[in-house]
Amino acid sequence: MGGVTSKDVKKYPRETLCDHDKGINCMATSEDGSLLVTGAEDKTARLWDIRSRETECIGIMRGHTSYITCVAVHDTFIVTGAADATLRKWDTITCDCLFTYRVLCTGEYILSSSQDKTTKAWHVDELILDDLKGDADDIACIKTFEARGHVRAVYPLMVDPGEEDETGTVGYGDLVVTGSLDCTARSWDFVSGNCLQVLWLLILWLMVLWLMVLWLLVF
Repeated sequence: MGGVTSKDVKKYPRETLCDHDKGINCMATSEDGSLLVTGAEDKTARLWDIRSRETECIGIMRGHTSYITCVAVHDTFIVTGAADATLRKWDTITCDCLFTYRVLCTGEYILSSSQDKTTKAWHVDELILDDLKGDADDIACIKTFEARGHVRAVYPLMVDPGEEDETGTVGYGDLVVTGSLDCTARSWDFVSGNCLQVLWLLILWLMVLWLMVLWLLVF
């Protein structure tokens, strides 16, 4: 009477982790099985030590502005993806964000911007990737926009699509526009990867401010 059999034990969880404020969308473990990473609707990812007798949350990764959809653990880094259209790379020891990658998908290719001052275009067609051989990053990356490029982190991305090319060239005629913490916006030709124009946002802002002051003085 009142005893619990081995069959009954299987019905109950060994542990319940309730630290997230909202639902958990994704999980991943480290290669050695010592760490667990969870991503949730509360816009955070949490790092857990699952080697100890009781699983312990040893770090919280905050920075995404929308819910997290995927997580991965590689070496000493954690990568999270979220509905805010960004990927973030984190240090597993400090849980500090090391890089932020902004992502934009056109259907033909994926664009990502980063704190490493570059913008990259990536293949999105799995058939193309299957036909190519080599290092994973090398075959997936179509182009890096960096010549005469930004000198600080790149964040917002825009694409002005061009007309379709009969030869099927990826991104033919497309104009890529990037914005950066260096107070510039730059336009790029997708096919050549060349920077076409540099727009100094700070100068424009000062000009607008000067015109507003002038208008107030006159009127």
